[in-house]
Amino acid sequence: MSGLENMRTRLNYQGGNRQIDRMNEDKLRSLKKALLYSYQSATAILADGREFRCLINPDQIKNLYDNKYISIPFEDICLNERELDPSIIKPKKTSEGLQEIGMKPGDIFTWKENGTD
Repeated sequence: MSGLENMRTRLNYQGGNRQIDRMNEDKLRSLKKALLYSYQSATAILADGREFRCLINPDQIKNLYDNKYISIPFEDICLNERELDPSIIKPKKTSEGLQEIGMKPGDIFTWKENGTD
């Protein structure tokens, strides 16, 4: 393998040839790690009962209101897939089990840790 082929392989692994694609992959990778290790990580229960990890951050601009921002990936692994469908023997906790979350602006969800909507 020549040096150029090696570099091409490394670029493709990091997200592709374009810089914007690599930046987006890096942002997604850092969001996934923050969902696991950040103190701001939480569990969102959607209207259909599915549970997903998310980040809930306070609004730093306006301290007058209790506004929060949610950061959630477009698709992730459902945390309670087995509870929703008892026919599932072993839930998929890898990239095979990715589901589209489908959350839109204005959707109401429940913050599992403190029970607020």
